[in-house]
Amino acid sequence: MSNLTQLENSLSHYKSEIIDILNSRYSDEEIKKLCIRFQNAPDESDLFQELRSENHPEWCCSAIISLCSIMFVQKKFPFSSKSPIPIENAAELILNGMHAMLCLQDAAYNPLENKAIIRLKQLKNQPNTRTRNNVERDDIEVRMDNYLQEKGIPPTCLNFFLEYLESLGYKIDEACRTVNAPVGSNIDWKRPRSFSTIEKWLQEFRNQYMKNFPAR
Repeated sequence: MSNLTQLENSLSHYKSEIIDILNSRYSDEEIKKLCIRFQNAPDESDLFQELRSENHPEWCCSAIISLCSIMFVQKKFPFSSKSPIPIENAAELILNGMHAMLCLQDAAYNPLENKAIIRLKQLKNQPNTRTRNNVERDDIEVRMDNYLQEKGIPPTCLNFFLEYLESLGYKIDEACRTVNAPVGSNIDWKRPRSFSTIEKWLQEFRNQYMKNFPAR
């Protein structure tokens, strides 16, 4: 995978994260109207104060800024090695990217805080020992929980989750399309599990998450 493809995928990933955050309160049509309002706001306007006076949550403006910044980079960035970035546009793209990530972090904190507390209570209520024999799935679900706590949402695609597992030392075999426990792990996997099996577990985990925290 080329660097440009990885960048394009990452932008799509972060865009889906911020949309998930906004969907916790707004419909797609409402998000669209807020984005248009942000883009058309005069330079001298105080959009933060306007939204607060209309009883929007504190994180709303940061979330909209992040989404608009990401879409700006997606629109302006030349995703082809044959189309280099003009030097006069490079700084603007970098600054918009940085702005998008800072606002994403700020937006994610408040709406996900309560969800994190609820999820922590759910984990505490789980039995200390699980009765299932599928130790591989148990282990992977723990990693999905960890990903959710770190990122604020479940993994949005298999590739991102595989990259996360690989960063933790899991053995990702691209040729055989399998995953195995890290070397020296205290979890004794009986056998490697296929990408398709991990993807199935991931889909079920996402479905359960959406059932617990449906978009309003």
